[in-house]
Amino acid sequence: LDVGVTTEFNELDLSRWVGLTAAEIEAREPEAWDTWCTDPASLALPGIEPFDRLRQRIRRGLEGLTKRHAGAAIAVATHDGIIRIAVLEALGMSLRHYRAIAVSNTGMTVLDFTPDRTYLRTHNDTGHLSDGLHVTPGPADR
Repeated sequence: LDVGVTTEFNELDLSRWVGLTAAEIEAREPEAWDTWCTDPASLALPGIEPFDRLRQRIRRGLEGLTKRHAGAAIAVATHDGIIRIAVLEALGMSLRHYRAIAVSNTGMTVLDFTPDRTYLRTHNDTGHLSDGLHVTPGPADR
């Protein structure tokens, strides 16, 4: 298979908090941490990529893939934040629902792109795991 790398599906840039644990971020910036945990799309801080910019980046990446690979099946390996926003885009939902989209490690989400709309075919399928358990991220995974 041909493998490519594109920056449009890089995880959200949280460079302001790189190397810090959740507890350290909460201790240093309690209000920002509370916003991150409850409504991250409204967080506006230097060193944190704005969600609107992230959504535009993901949209560009998806549009590019669907044009280059029209009618083909492709796989994208990426991070939970990218998947959450791609699902919200597919469903036409606001970014304020970001935390309502569960994404487990290795969970598979299938989107079907047509000229008229995007369909969410499968979300967060973890049936391929040996124990078959679905694990929903908890507060520590925020």
